[in-house]
Amino acid sequence: MKKVLIDCDPGIDDALALALAAGSPDLDVVGITTVGGNVDLELTTANALALREFLDLGDVPVTPGSAGALLHRTVRAAHVHGTTGLGGAVLPAPVRPVSPGHAVDFIVDALRAAPGEITLVAVGPLTNIALAVRREPRVVEWARELVIMGGSYTRGNHNPAAEFNMLADPEAAAIVFEAGWQVRQLGLDVTLSA
Repeated sequence: MKKVLIDCDPGIDDALALALAAGSPDLDVVGITTVGGNVDLELTTANALALREFLDLGDVPVTPGSAGALLHRTVRAAHVHGTTGLGGAVLPAPVRPVSPGHAVDFIVDALRAAPGEITLVAVGPLTNIALAVRREPRVVEWARELVIMGGSYTRGNHNPAAEFNMLADPEAAAIVFEAGWQVRQLGLDVTLSA
């Protein structure tokens, strides 16, 4: 069974990613970290908590991370995902709280504790991942691989040239892509046809 740590900004698309991971007999979700993206961090974290319970992911830690981009103004996509991020879907309020600490520390600690075992799956802006690389460059070696939902080989979805996850924090994306990971990238052209 493949261990995955999912860094996300739920979002309708990330809710689906979490549902697919939760339902897969081949995946063991060892953690969920959140980042501000489609909507504000408070909402992405609340959505991740509600989804963890709705999808029966048990005690999988949900740890909040970065609220906005490293350098430039924050971009959101509430016009696509709705004001709460889940397109108007209402889930039961979560009972279990967030895990203490920051997503960047959780990512570093999880990868350090199980080198070569955890696949890091980033389905939102890459801010938390970039900060993890800056905090501890060896995360690149410790991760089994990095799977990214982002970018596009055709058109963007936020404007004609840019896919949202890359546009939301391009400096973070540059740090991540220059770090030397074993990367598997699934762009908008793939995710729209899946």
